[in-house]
Amino acid sequence: NGVIFMRMKLKSFEWTESRDKKIETKLRNLCIDDFNLLIGDNAQGKTRLFRTLNFLSNTFKDKPLTTPGDAIILTDFSACFNFESMNAKDADNVRYEIDIIPGNGKNSYFEKVTRNNRILFSTKEKILFNEFTQSEVENYFIPKNLPALSSINEPDFITINILRGFFQRVVLVSSEKNRRVDVSPAAIIPDATGANISSVLSNWQKLYPGVFNEVMNEFKQCFPLVKKIFFTQQDIQGVMKADLLTFEEENIYKPVLQTQWSDGMYRILFLLVTPKIPFHFGNEVLPPSLILIDEIENGLDFKRLKYIIDYLKDYSEESQVLIASHSPLVCDFVHPGNWKVAKRKGPEVEFLSPKNQEEELDSQLDLFKHKHWEFYSKHISNSEKYEI
Repeated sequence: NGVIFMRMKLKSFEWTESRDKKIETKLRNLCIDDFNLLIGDNAQGKTRLFRTLNFLSNTFKDKPLTTPGDAIILTDFSACFNFESMNAKDADNVRYEIDIIPGNGKNSYFEKVTRNNRILFSTKEKILFNEFTQSEVENYFIPKNLPALSSINEPDFITINILRGFFQRVVLVSSEKNRRVDVSPAAIIPDATGANISSVLSNWQKLYPGVFNEVMNEFKQCFPLVKKIFFTQQDIQGVMKADLLTFEEENIYKPVLQTQWSDGMYRILFLLVTPKIPFHFGNEVLPPSLILIDEIENGLDFKRLKYIIDYLKDYSEESQVLIASHSPLVCDFVHPGNWKVAKRKGPEVEFLSPKNQEEELDSQLDLFKHKHWEFYSKHISNSEKYEI
């Protein structure tokens, strides 16, 4: 009855990286919910998880990466992602498998897309199924050094388009505290550090004034001291003019330019922007599919941290959220049922959930959320419940 853009929710995924037939990293089956808090020791694989998902997102982008080398990996990479449809009468299960093999400065891609156990595309089995005509395509050609998810753009291949849309709408907020200014005249999507946030919001003010005003109002709620926020045109490095965010504070009449903001103000603004990022697919404007935030607590005080976590929870039905943290305070703000505890043993990484490991989760909330050291030392570090 026509092509409908159906939202897919990621249910679980796993991958293996290997070199010379030796496993370097193996992420076991990670089940995710709408809102997820990743906790655990350093060097357990949380940041690597984010970087890998961001790498795949960049791989399927319509526009080439700025640095071509970013598209080449140095290890054999094999991954499997399981999705579920969000707005079908009967839930559809979609499985996406990908193998990436580097060599001679290029990657070779081998993919398989399955929907309700029907193969829609397979590189190795040479199958391409047209869902609109309900027939197999004959005599097609896709170069192995290009992924099918970025090569097949015709609307008849509904599921492949949906999968590409999901990966292209993955958003990463890095742990870096950054006030560098990157001038990006056409940008409507912030980069992972938020360095181009002034250009993004300047464009939103023209293209999406309603969304822009929502962000500004949220920012003022976070910082009641802000009386007015606006743009000031400034020379950047003496060669380029840019609109920089500026605010005026109550009872202080000297405007505060973006480059003089505190780290926390800059990061809060970036986090407020993130779930509102618009992604264009045909006539549709869609929100992020998956939001990844590394070390969310960086630069944030107690009140703003609670505010931004509640804010992201409100958007988690539209965009799945994964936040990583080393802060006990963040654990106070998130129910343990949404925790994923990162554990690594050699090259193997697993994320274990208290809702699966603990027999009496709700009755032990005081232990989990307020006696952090007792929980961490007894349950995570020295308990068989959280061993791989």
